[in-house]
Amino acid sequence: MRYFPIIILTLMSFSAPSLSSEQVIAGIGTKSCGEWINGRDMKDQSMDLMFVSYLQGLFSGINLQISFVEYENKPDEDVDLNDLPMIDIPDPHTLLIYLDKYCLDNPLGSVMMGAIKLHDELKLKQSSLK
Repeated sequence: MRYFPIIILTLMSFSAPSLSSEQVIAGIGTKSCGEWINGRDMKDQSMDLMFVSYLQGLFSGINLQISFVEYENKPDEDVDLNDLPMIDIPDPHTLLIYLDKYCLDNPLGSVMMGAIKLHDELKLKQSSLK
């Protein structure tokens, strides 16, 4: 019963597309930076968990897509996952702090754009370390 509010909030955060809709992105990523900051100001751990889960899922999905592309390009070869240009996903606190700063600096932005900017920065940083 303790997790019931978390489940309800999670389900409410996903927009259900109508039959005529061509929505391709749903969930917290579609929220504005104002909504992000408002949610974070509530200091609700269940909201933070939802935000972190979204970001981890997004970055995991991008990493998975990268591996699929590599496998498609080299169907007859073994692809070593360690050689793929996937990003290391930061810890939850780093994810939240980065998006907090992004949204404060870009109040007209969106959570999705902040996440993409973070991904690009991580990719650039990790490629310079190799």
